[in-house]
Amino acid sequence: MDPMYALTLIATGLGLVDKFYDVAKKWQGEEAGEHSVTVDREQDRIIIRDHTHVQEIGAQELELSAFDQQRHDALRRRIDTLWTQYNAIDVARASAAADEAARLAAQMEALRGQLCPDFRSMVRIYEAALQRSLPDHYTLHDICP
Repeated sequence: MDPMYALTLIATGLGLVDKFYDVAKKWQGEEAGEHSVTVDREQDRIIIRDHTHVQEIGAQELELSAFDQQRHDALRRRIDTLWTQYNAIDVARASAAADEAARLAAQMEALRGQLCPDFRSMVRIYEAALQRSLPDHYTLHDICP
């Protein structure tokens, strides 16, 4: 696997985790706020900002043998499908009557229950490649059962 491709997969995957976290917090009636840990891609590096600590991991430093691309790609396809459904239901719920909104809320909760383990598995793949644990909302501890 090309290191730059892996870097792109990690950055976009963690960006999706950020979006899921924010929507789930909103769904719980909470403000998502600023994340204490952020991960950004800048050229050939991943920049991890953990409160005041900044760590850079270059594409060539990735542990590519730990990146299970087949598992990752399967997870990502499933997440993309469920995420699309989750967002569509969220939009429909906003304008639904009370009884319909309750039914849609139950569907969202079921989808969140399916997305959580998939996101966690995907983050574990990234942590293995980065050779670093990603704390805070990447653990999804406060939005996933």
